[in-house]
Amino acid sequence: LLESFGNATTALNHISSRFGKLITLQYERAASAEGAAAAHIVGARISSYLLETVRVVHHAEGEAAFHIFYQLLAGVDQSEAQRLRLRTPHVAAGEPEAVAEHHSYLMSSTSGGSNVTPATPSWGSGGGHTAYHTAAAWCKTMAAADAIGICEMDRKQVREVLAAILHLGDLRFVESDGLARFSTSCEAAAVAAADCLGVPLSQLQTALCTRSLAVHGQVLDCGRSGVQARASCDALAKRLYSMLFTWLVRKIDVRIEGDVTSHGVPNADASIVMLDLFGFECLATNSFEQLCINYANEAL
Repeated sequence: LLESFGNATTALNHISSRFGKLITLQYERAASAEGAAAAHIVGARISSYLLETVRVVHHAEGEAAFHIFYQLLAGVDQSEAQRLRLRTPHVAAGEPEAVAEHHSYLMSSTSGGSNVTPATPSWGSGGGHTAYHTAAAWCKTMAAADAIGICEMDRKQVREVLAAILHLGDLRFVESDGLARFSTSCEAAAVAAADCLGVPLSQLQTALCTRSLAVHGQVLDCGRSGVQARASCDALAKRLYSMLFTWLVRKIDVRIEGDVTSHGVPNADASIVMLDLFGFECLATNSFEQLCINYANEAL
């Protein structure tokens, strides 16, 4: 699960971990058959750090977004793909008139979420299609979700969040008197995003295209420009994915954690703690993530 949601194809390898994690293995003392001291694992706990959320909305040429997005498009059945309005091989084959192109967030771009669709698809080229982007990989991920107790209703909502993020990447904005609104060219994507998020279309447009300012005890609603609305849209997509990932880690913890005391402290005799973090990074274009990663490595 963490591999599918937290790993991605990079210039270095096809399964690069794009988050840091602190794993605590909890042990309980026991006596072996020979009477010597021994211990066995009674539980574990995972804390995640520095999820590379920028990869949700932008990745470099030759790289890819998180594996789970490609797995979703490759593995979801045709009826579910149509319900979520996803551009998948199923939809393209079943509806010849459907646009056979991939969602914007899954396309390599040097500019991130611009109002112009990036030109280079990463699906099946460069850093795109790998064994981690297949329908078989999707089935394994869903089997793992079932194994840790994620019910079908929760899995349905996970699919809706992932689909909503992809549709947010397909939104385009136009300006009228300096104020942004959805372009008519992305009406289908806007409706799909709102439906997947479970909010009215007008509410989604208001949230992305306006902002509220508190001035002297009064709240003023101000419009955003097209560029600001695009940035707001990308910020929402990243936040949604971050919250989804945090929820997933907590679901895993509930399943693998051993007994705890009334204060929430693991009821274990001893523990081993392991930190798995990015190594130093120096990319063609470095961002705040690289600053955090490299600073953490220097501090360690």
